[in-house]
Amino acid sequence: MKIAIFEDNRKFRESLEFVIVTSTDMELCGSFEDTHRLLQRIEALVPDVVLMDINIPEINGIEATKMIKEKFPNIQICIQTVFEEDDKVFASLCAGASGYILKNTPADKILQAIREVGEGGAFFTPSIAKKVL
Repeated sequence: MKIAIFEDNRKFRESLEFVIVTSTDMELCGSFEDTHRLLQRIEALVPDVVLMDINIPEINGIEATKMIKEKFPNIQICIQTVFEEDDKVFASLCAGASGYILKNTPADKILQAIREVGEGGAFFTPSIAKKVL
């Protein structure tokens, strides 16, 4: 499974990269600090799953999710963020995200989220799942 990361926090992005490259069933195909040339990057990489930060330079993660899903409907998107506000959760889902995890999610759960979203399912951090329900 090919994974692309869009995350502006360098340390967190590097942590995500490490979690993915040490996984035996995932390949990191790209990692970016902003959404500059978003659609060109996605078209060149063709990831199965995109991990998308909401508060990222250039195009915010919610709008970026919408753009990706419009042009590449088969690419799955998992939002990873610090925001738990209802409006951000629901805007992300309406934009086409299949997952929503908080940045304090343990590495094993991040991998679980990527796998579930990549297989066509959905994954939410427990506090987010409660909001959705």
